[in-house]
Amino acid sequence: MVNGPWFRSYVPRPDAPCRVICFGPAGGSPAFFLEWARSGPPELEVLACVLPGREARAAEPPATDLSVLVGEVAAAVRPFMDRRTVLFGHSMGAVLAWETTRRLEADGGPSPAGLVVSGCSSPEPPGTSAAQEYREPDDQELAAWLVELGGTPAELLADPEARAVILTAFRADLGLLGTHRPRPAPRLRTPLRVLVGQDDPTVSVADAERWSGATERFAGVRAFPGGHFYLVGRTSGVIAEVLAMTEPSNRPDRSDDTPRTSPASHHEQTRGR
Repeated sequence: MVNGPWFRSYVPRPDAPCRVICFGPAGGSPAFFLEWARSGPPELEVLACVLPGREARAAEPPATDLSVLVGEVAAAVRPFMDRRTVLFGHSMGAVLAWETTRRLEADGGPSPAGLVVSGCSSPEPPGTSAAQEYREPDDQELAAWLVELGGTPAELLADPEARAVILTAFRADLGLLGTHRPRPAPRLRTPLRVLVGQDDPTVSVADAERWSGATERFAGVRAFPGGHFYLVGRTSGVIAEVLAMTEPSNRPDRSDDTPRTSPASHHEQTRGR
């Protein structure tokens, strides 16, 4: 049974041999992964991270320092590493999942069986500062961007009350990312797989490939048809990628060559799903 404020288990599966801990996009709620929990296979338990200021933690102030948040999340994750566990993050959640994996490895405790990052460019090279480039957008810019990304219906943003809630959460998360400076650290030992939408306006397949420099055990890139929120409606296909990371035979050894697949081949693999 999942207890504590950090994770939501919509469909508890205490006997499942595998677990995925999910981190959602900027401004999102844990319910982004509700369908995963409902339709996922019985061998996989789905936990969704609940950030301060979301769902049952709505009364808490949102996080303002990603490094502090990562330390808190890593401490909360450790008790759930009692089975084959994969960390999955989409968009902002990919940064949080990656940084959490780095913290778990640095602390010397159990590490995930795999890390799957989705809809996110590779980490910035050490020594660069996102904080120097961040400019807080106004409400109109934020709303237009959300519509462009496709994750928020325009009619929802037309409702003043809903718009205020959505933009407040989204702005808080963008500020969290915009002021974060990744610290230099050894490459991950955890196998890392990248998922991306072929038509994502924020992340190209080439951007996704650059994640190979973040790990010693790169498990390649898979591009799905669709944009930034390609994974909506493709639950089974994305979960299959997660489950593959729990199987030792499907994870690359350090001595293996980095697996690569061309965008054209990816399109053939994902067509019709």
